[in-house]
Amino acid sequence: MTSFFEWVVRFLACLARRPVLKIRIVEDESGRQAGGLVFEVENARPASTSLVPTVRSRFWFPERGRYRKGYGVYDVRELDRELPPFKAKMLTASARSLPPGYGFAWFRIYEFRPRRGARAKVRIRNASLEPLGATRFLFELWWFCLTGRVQRAGPVTLSEMEAQRRSRGPH
Repeated sequence: MTSFFEWVVRFLACLARRPVLKIRIVEDESGRQAGGLVFEVENARPASTSLVPTVRSRFWFPERGRYRKGYGVYDVRELDRELPPFKAKMLTASARSLPPGYGFAWFRIYEFRPRRGARAKVRIRNASLEPLGATRFLFELWWFCLTGRVQRAGPVTLSEMEAQRRSRGPH
């Protein structure tokens, strides 16, 4: 009979082997029909897995002078969705249907699912595709729902915005 300690060790070992995805959104062009969503995905654990061919998203978009909650589904275009351990892969996805105001959407959440392992969520404030942590994202979304305004980080020039985009890099 195995002891409680052995069961705990087995459980923790099982959790450590589960695949974990790291994802970076490179581009999201709603006007492009084929492959408007470009993203980089990496399996950050030693167990290999594959990506489910659909990506779900939630967002707030303007419609008739108000912001409404919207949903989107993207289909991954590549057939080879195998994710070997510790190797990044660039993939593209096409939207099935998006509302007309999607280009101006705020508080986007993209949800990626591997065949095995936990779902990966990427939280983005606006169309500049700047990723936010979960706590900051939830605070700003709460503030937006409460007041109808987004927090301002101050004015940003075009050169500063390009520098931020370059700092995210091609990696």
